[in-house]
Amino acid sequence: MVVLSRQIGSVNEIERWTTANGGASWSAEAITTNSVDTQVRPFIPYGLSSRDPLGVLWMAGRYPSYTTYQTRIQATR
Repeated sequence: MVVLSRQIGSVNEIERWTTANGGASWSAEAITTNSVDTQVRPFIPYGLSSRDPLGVLWMAGRYPSYTTYQTRIQATR
């Protein structure tokens, strides 16, 4: 299982990708959709599953570069 941020339209969205066959094929599930702000840098806190409440955290907001940003921390609910 991997959580990632990828560009969809004009913003990045967060997705959960899973594989049941060692990576030969993957299935994607959207965590965020139709976002106004970009969604970046998702991670799963140590000891939690991506399916737990607060299981995936990420930055949302304006993020032109890693040194210039106006973001907030979001979480799955």
